[in-house]
Amino acid sequence: AVINMSIGSEEGPHDGTSELCRTFDELSGPGRICVVSAANNGHRKHVIDHSFSRNDTIYTTIAPYADAQGWTPGFVSMWSLSEKQHTAIFTAVSKSTGKTLYSWEVPQLAPDEESVILDCNSDPRFAQYFSDGKIEASNAVESCNGHYHTLAEINVKPASDDIVLGLKLTAGDGERVCSWAGSGLVFTRSNISGMSTGMTSMSISDLATGDSAISVGAYCTRRFRPLEDG
Repeated sequence: AVINMSIGSEEGPHDGTSELCRTFDELSGPGRICVVSAANNGHRKHVIDHSFSRNDTIYTTIAPYADAQGWTPGFVSMWSLSEKQHTAIFTAVSKSTGKTLYSWEVPQLAPDEESVILDCNSDPRFAQYFSDGKIEASNAVESCNGHYHTLAEINVKPASDDIVLGLKLTAGDGERVCSWAGSGLVFTRSNISGMSTGMTSMSISDLATGDSAISVGAYCTRRFRPLEDG
């Protein structure tokens, strides 16, 4: 019995410990195997993997890969490779000057808090740079693998073409943090000096990282072909 699933997910720890990965492991056995798509994100720079040193900061901007009619919609999933906390700070950045105009640090939530929301109604300064939308964030040490995780669901509309959403990440000396931007978002420099850009490696779907599943991918060498009429 071959269970073939052509599905993908940028959310999750990408280490085989998520609930679906473990389900695939349980389903696999003598005469049974799960085959999972590697997904279709190998061309998109939506991954940041960084081992922090003392006083180290990663600063990047978040933008839609394709036209989203002025919005920045999607999510960012950030995972420490231990139970130790990292810090995520969302910013408004001027593309023309490179200056940080606004900052919001995601607070460490209490165990009984599900999430915290930043929107134009709750923060007038945020509304100066984003005319609509919100960021909803949660963080905790996840039971699946004991690693600290921050998830930020994003749907914001910059107030002008000069404004872009930024993300600063910091962590303790020697700590490694892996981040994935999902639902069509990428990490990019936005032509701003000092910003980091994302990478295309580590872009395999979380669902394809389990111990027992067979991961299937393809590489497209040519995306266009000529027609007889030119």
